[in-house]
Amino acid sequence: MNRWKRVVCLILITNLLFALTACAPSLYSKNEVLEILSEQYGEDFVIIETLNSNLYSITPSNFSVKSKLYSVAPGSNPENIFWVRQDVIKHGGLFVTYENVVEDTLTFDCFLKCLDNFLQENQINSFFTIGNNEEKELAEYLAEPHLQGGRIYVSITENTAEEIVTQIFNFTDAFYAEYPSKDRFHFTRLAICFYDDSKIARQELDESYLSLDELYLSLPLYGLYDPYYEDETDIDSMMKEINEFYYGIK
Repeated sequence: MNRWKRVVCLILITNLLFALTACAPSLYSKNEVLEILSEQYGEDFVIIETLNSNLYSITPSNFSVKSKLYSVAPGSNPENIFWVRQDVIKHGGLFVTYENVVEDTLTFDCFLKCLDNFLQENQINSFFTIGNNEEKELAEYLAEPHLQGGRIYVSITENTAEEIVTQIFNFTDAFYAEYPSKDRFHFTRLAICFYDDSKIARQELDESYLSLDELYLSLPLYGLYDPYYEDETDIDSMMKEINEFYYGIK
């Protein structure tokens, strides 16, 4: 008898979990997605195309059960295409919950383009990586479907470090001062890392990722956000970390 009770309980629990999974909310309509973007940026947008999305999964216990990816552009500038992904995310555990999430790359792409132009104009060597330190050409990356994320490695030497760090911080200040949607800038997810290739080989950067956390420009004050390291950073503290890490100067 007890055995049958256990079987019945297992069946009931299985049915309950299935029912909870089946209760996942619907994705937003296209108009709802456009309304969300309009509220965030204060202008009208148009969806150019609906695309297949297999860009990422979130975590084993918190993952996307439904998703759509769009190429989108401002109504006033249909050539300025960026990417928008909406997900219904399942949060795991005994009691399953769901969340509708819309993520866009408008501010992220704008910052990347401007920073890349700035680095080239000032002849500052750098490279951009995504995922497991896969290097990507920035123009190629921006032209293909993507979400936010990645790291820009900026090359420094002991003699140029302070000048380059100051230039990057000043650029970020100027961009933030001029960018119209300042609230959205604070949600940008990008890490800028300063590295000295005479002290660390490029292939070692991924292996040394945890050690290099302190050398990321992660600036909530300026609007940059790095999900791995959220402490506020300024030029003095950045230079202190660089000098200690690379040059043994305290």
